[in-house]
Amino acid sequence: MSWTVIGALILLSSQAFAEDLEGRFTGGADVQFVPGFVATILPLGLVTNNTEFCGGVLINSSLVLTVASCMFGSNAAIISAGFRTDNLVAEIATGQISYMTQIYYHPDFMRNTHINDIAIIRVYPPFNITSTVYPINLPKGSNVRGDAIGKNWQLTWFSFGNFNQTTMPDTMQSVEFTYLPTKNCTSIYAKKPYWYTLQKTLFCMAPSQTVGICPGDAGSPVIAVDKKTNKPFLVGLANRDTDDRCPVTPTATNKHTPDLFVRIDPFFKWIQSMGGPKSQ
Repeated sequence: MSWTVIGALILLSSQAFAEDLEGRFTGGADVQFVPGFVATILPLGLVTNNTEFCGGVLINSSLVLTVASCMFGSNAAIISAGFRTDNLVAEIATGQISYMTQIYYHPDFMRNTHINDIAIIRVYPPFNITSTVYPINLPKGSNVRGDAIGKNWQLTWFSFGNFNQTTMPDTMQSVEFTYLPTKNCTSIYAKKPYWYTLQKTLFCMAPSQTVGICPGDAGSPVIAVDKKTNKPFLVGLANRDTDDRCPVTPTATNKHTPDLFVRIDPFFKWIQSMGGPKSQ
């Protein structure tokens, strides 16, 4: 395939990203810089009804980490990184677009229960590592195990998020993440109507009237910043809103049970075995 044709495909992909973005988290604010590790993923060739975008993170120039449930049933995907807004054509000087060549699902992923809900996408061409497109570090296991996530770090969640089901901002969103201790979250889900046993591979965001997952948020990253190095590292990935109550209007509130996020630390060995980096 000629570079002229590839260039045309990239422009078409850019237009598709801008036109089709829909439904992400509510309650965020416009980012003031480009978090170059954040990836936006458009799954293609789906055999299911899932046609939403997903989030993800670059863990090296050729690998993107996301949740398996977002990609299940797809055999192709377009991935972008380094874009602060949805105007990919205007920001093509700083942002980059690549394409999925292979996907690795965690071998113990269970779609119906979201257990081990994590996957790695291999892309081509590799992303060119620059000041606006770069991979994120993985944390030290001891720093994020159990409730250390909430005790040790100020957490931030990034996504190309909607304010609600229908109103889409044109700029990537970020929001301060309020961690809910595991004991508290477990007690909520153990009761009627959920009767759900919280998996050790998940953590919870405290229920909020203004912040929460909307459709399409899956895979978007929660990060912390190392106080010594001032470098961001990955803590988790958005998984799901169990009662699907994303606000439907800009003034609606987001009253529901705690949203669920995938922990990264239980998957260190698997990520490394797939060609990913070691933890810090």
